[in-house]
Amino acid sequence: MPPHPPPATAADAAALTDATFAAIDPADFATISAAIFPLIHEDRFKHLDPLQAVAITDQQAPVITPAQFEKIPAAAFARLRARALALTPPDRFQGMTAAQAGALTQGQVAAITPRQFPEIPAATVAAIPTRLIRHIQVGTIRTLTDPQAGAITWQQAGELTAPQEGAITTAKKCRMTKDALQRIAVFHYLPNRPRALAQIVYQYLKLNGFASLTPEWQGNTRYGNANGLLPRGRYKEFDVFPLVAGRPRGVYRVVISDDAVMNGWDTNHHYNGMNPL
Repeated sequence: MPPHPPPATAADAAALTDATFAAIDPADFATISAAIFPLIHEDRFKHLDPLQAVAITDQQAPVITPAQFEKIPAAAFARLRARALALTPPDRFQGMTAAQAGALTQGQVAAITPRQFPEIPAATVAAIPTRLIRHIQVGTIRTLTDPQAGAITWQQAGELTAPQEGAITTAKKCRMTKDALQRIAVFHYLPNRPRALAQIVYQYLKLNGFASLTPEWQGNTRYGNANGLLPRGRYKEFDVFPLVAGRPRGVYRVVISDDAVMNGWDTNHHYNGMNPL
């Protein structure tokens, strides 16, 4: 089909077919006005060519509709300019697909804003390529939602940089899978940050239950309080650091009261001293 002129009126936009839309020259695609662009039927965007995607302007990106955004094929999505993506309204990211996330480039990932990121569905966050996780801006990762935290894969967790990991609150870490938390513990807490990890382990167990970290963490066993350092009662003990092949367990423990209150303590002297959490 010969090149098709870009729509100049609402009637032109409504008259576009899949074939005529695909036939719009990329250079001409950039001339579609911001007033006409959102009037193009969303189904046309299923046929967006990668070269047309590159041509989407800073004026067109803010007016793309949710339905248009969701229909962009992965190959074309990967060609969106990073600035155009950053100018896309945050609510459009609610319809971002796993295929689109899987096609993201380093520049696009770095361009996602703190207002856009929380709108991305949890399952879509899990589809972001592992190698690109470290390129998410620290201010953006700070906006991680509870469902997104729960969807982070252990492979993605292992790619978090120290500033990114520090930007994720303990409350959000407690929403992660134990596999993801294990990677974070190994890469960012072992062996020199036992007290900080003890607080996370304690909060994780309070939220998710005493069995939630086993068998990756040794524990969920009775602590007898034989030295009488704690008030009378029933207690459970847990390792602070996860099990790592070839590495000794160490002496750091978390002890939690086995009752409704679930008070907690940590020790770095293997029960010779208790610090409240």
